[in-house]
Amino acid sequence: MTALAVITRSWPMLGALGAGLVLAALAAGAGGATQVALAGLGIAALGWGVLSLRAGRALAPR
Repeated sequence: MTALAVITRSWPMLGALGAGLVLAALAAGAGGATQVALAGLGIAALGWGVLSLRAGRALAPR
């Protein structure tokens, strides 16, 4: 597989890392139940991005 194909296949995972960081930053400024929800979504997005990059493919339920 070419380097361009590998980079292109990893874009969704890198996007998930970015989204996770944005959600975590929003959670830091929020309060109450919104803070908990944003923090949970941010952690989930970061976790999915890291695990998918480590596996080399997008992880999804079968």
